[in-house]
Amino acid sequence: MLNIEPIKLLSGSHGDTAQTGSGCFMNVIAYLNGEPQITDESPCVCRSIRKPAIWINDFLNDSERHLLLPFVQRAMGTATDDEVVLRQRSEVVLEYIRDLTALADRFKPNRSAAGSAALSLHLAEMAMSYSNAPSKSVALMGQLAANAADYAARVSNGAADRKALVDRSLAFMDSVCPAADTPSRLLIERANRLLELATTRVE
Repeated sequence: MLNIEPIKLLSGSHGDTAQTGSGCFMNVIAYLNGEPQITDESPCVCRSIRKPAIWINDFLNDSERHLLLPFVQRAMGTATDDEVVLRQRSEVVLEYIRDLTALADRFKPNRSAAGSAALSLHLAEMAMSYSNAPSKSVALMGQLAANAADYAARVSNGAADRKALVDRSLAFMDSVCPAADTPSRLLIERANRLLELATTRVE
């Protein structure tokens, strides 16, 4: 597992990660992946993970965002066209959306389903039911998860609700991201460079 614990993850997308050593979850992945342009759309990350990870990164506050660091290496290299793997991940995403819907209902009972987590769940269930090709629906599933999480956050009220949402979102990342492989020498070198940049900036 890469040791990038001192890296400070930031909210929002930051194209200057290669100069500052800091950025959002996806920016750091793009840097470590050696991509020429730092964006939040790294092609090495599965489309079922990208949007939820971006949402979680931005929802966490500055004192919490380090909790995402262990998932940086685990998310890298998850992009795949394997229909079996994508189906499995879509099922994990669907379960996340179901739980987000339940949380939203608990946070604010009897809220209209229009534009809510419940609507995201309905669309996600339809996508799972009618698609024989998960590769065509996996990006939609990820976006629906981010939408459901955003709705749950908007109807949450107080620290206990927020903690429940954070805990479930981190559990989702743990479920959807496979265990990390032994990092390559090149990956270690990039991680060390990132640490050097971040440390120099702090000093």
